[in-house]
Amino acid sequence: DVKAGRWFNHGGGPVWGENGSLSIDEVTQNVLRYLYAHNTTGHSNQGYMNAQTMITLVNTGDHNNLRLNQPSTSNSIRPKKIEFNIQECVATFTGREDVLEELHKNIVHNRSNNISSVLSQAVVICGMPGVGKTETVRRYIQLHRDCFDHVLWINAESYPNAKNCFLRLATIIPIDVNYNGKQKADEDILDAIYDHVCQKFTLIAYDNLESIESLHQLTPRAMKTGWRVPAIIITTRHRNWKTISVRKLEGLTPSESLSLLSLLEFEENEDNRQCARCITDLCQGMPIVLQRVIALVRHNRDAYAALNKEPAEAASQDVYTIFAMTFQQLATKTHGDLALQCLDVMALLNPDNIPTVLLQHFLKKESKLADALILLHDYNLVTRAEGFYQIHRMIQAVKLEYNTRQEPENKQQIIIRIMNSFTEFLTDLPINTIQIHEILDNAIRLNEQAASEYESELCITFQITLVSKLMEVGKHVIAVKISEEAYKSSGKIWGDGDPRTLKAKYSLANALKDQGENAEAEKLYQDILEAQAKIESVSELDTLTTKKNLAAVWKNQAAEDLYQEFLATKMKTLGPNNPDTLKTIHNLGLVWINLRKYQEAKELYVDLVETEMRIFGPDHPDTLRTKHNLGMVWINLGKFEDAHNLCQDVQERRMKLLGPNHPDTLMTKQNIVTILIGQGKYTEALKLCEDIFDVRLKTLGPDHPHTRMLWHLWGKIITLSWWQKLTAMF
Repeated sequence: DVKAGRWFNHGGGPVWGENGSLSIDEVTQNVLRYLYAHNTTGHSNQGYMNAQTMITLVNTGDHNNLRLNQPSTSNSIRPKKIEFNIQECVATFTGREDVLEELHKNIVHNRSNNISSVLSQAVVICGMPGVGKTETVRRYIQLHRDCFDHVLWINAESYPNAKNCFLRLATIIPIDVNYNGKQKADEDILDAIYDHVCQKFTLIAYDNLESIESLHQLTPRAMKTGWRVPAIIITTRHRNWKTISVRKLEGLTPSESLSLLSLLEFEENEDNRQCARCITDLCQGMPIVLQRVIALVRHNRDAYAALNKEPAEAASQDVYTIFAMTFQQLATKTHGDLALQCLDVMALLNPDNIPTVLLQHFLKKESKLADALILLHDYNLVTRAEGFYQIHRMIQAVKLEYNTRQEPENKQQIIIRIMNSFTEFLTDLPINTIQIHEILDNAIRLNEQAASEYESELCITFQITLVSKLMEVGKHVIAVKISEEAYKSSGKIWGDGDPRTLKAKYSLANALKDQGENAEAEKLYQDILEAQAKIESVSELDTLTTKKNLAAVWKNQAAEDLYQEFLATKMKTLGPNNPDTLKTIHNLGLVWINLRKYQEAKELYVDLVETEMRIFGPDHPDTLRTKHNLGMVWINLGKFEDAHNLCQDVQERRMKLLGPNHPDTLMTKQNIVTILIGQGKYTEALKLCEDIFDVRLKTLGPDHPHTRMLWHLWGKIITLSWWQKLTAMF
């Protein structure tokens, strides 16, 4: 009936849609739904299939593979097929038949043996960059996607990238990732996604995964009864995967390379065959390089003729030759110069996720940026995705080398221009920007690529600006590392006593303080104070700012005296409502909390909250910080109900402003843990404490003071919980 285009009805609606508007695949799905409703055979279902597959099975008489199952209930409808983040492999994909066959055999074998472990279902494909791991898996999916109910592609180069994929997937299923106005823990969201997709047979591809430990973070804590264990394919550069089977992907064989180059449609003669062999040797069997040759020749047939004339010379070069010819040809195209400028920028950034907004900022004067990016995509030099671009690491490396060989001075100018523009971008960047973490990852990558090579005032300014933003989003470890680099470079350039070196030293001290390294931070602040006393250009306000931070490390009677001195100066010079004055009042309250002067702190914070609400509003970070600390005061005064209401409000606002895993959000959650302990709600307290601990362990490590603080709370909850149970028994 499908082949003949006949109509038939079920449930009051035509299978073919209104006026025959449905495609043949949609018709097939409707036919299968009809058969679900009327089938009584009880056979196990093998999954939806496209129309052509079904017709082929009918024509060949393979009726076993057309069996349909009886639904568990008369109203059950199978979940729609999800194909998430799937891209077709390149049109010129060639070879790898043995790898694809072996891969499919492994997956079918694991499925037929009902292996219950996620790790046992995984298959790893490893190999050097550019060898074609990603494209091979894309080709496998292209060939066998009909064998799976769901097919998911996760960009797993880093945990944030993978997390972003899962959050996008959650919106497609859909799954609610929030609970009571807060985002659920990563593990709970992951379990909910697996709970949906594992009802059916699913293939998950983790692309560019680092290690088996990384895989543990991206798989459920335990397989639940009724789940079907998903087939998992991993691409990676690393070979050590313990008990998981690993297939190393080598370069293309000479015959595969020649087959790929045959797409150039060259005239069949010995000279051209010899040239093709030389190109194969030149490309070292690397598909990414051979693709460059094809793109190059397709845009300019003369390029092949040039290689044909001097194949020996071409073969004596390295991979660089092919890319250099591509760049030279690109420069002759409309918008080609701008496309090369885009490559210059992208060569210095995170290859897996370069937010489009960054390119728009760096090249904001270029009205034809979109056309240039399309040109790069057409040349297979970059990959376009939603909101960001990707570029292969090999292309990055070759473009940097190309710039060095062509114009070494120009390479330095490119770095200076990008670094200057990035500093400007970071300065005005709100911390609740949608792609904040991806943007900072690119800034970190730029620092890794360029900072050590080009030590300068501009570079140090970029590093200090980046450190400030990293501390705002809670990336303390990397902030300390980069601030150490900035301080070392400034001392090398200007010497220890220079004000610019002191600025870098001050940034390092702040980073150490936020990291909880108070002893090291205190020593640096003391050194800065001594140096400031010898420099005439240092203002009294600068000196008092250093004293204020020193007091924040001390938090004792001497700290109170310093803050009182500092506050008097601020009141006199800036006035009572100036933000700097209000921050000083806030920090004085912290000292009083540390000195257990809770009544004084309460009165101070109640007044300060009222002032900041009036000046800044309820969602301003300063207002939320003061309310958070007022909650701490209520806890210490035993006013748990007042504290809970206040901290719950702060937590909800910080969740929206900063996200669930920001250190400030976690500190408010920790306040709520303490409140729950005070109220005797130990089960709730333990669950929340575990959620916070998981995040801190990943982001701060086991030795950070905030992580150790949670260990203390955890032990307290367990002890009090057992004591409560024992008291009830006796």
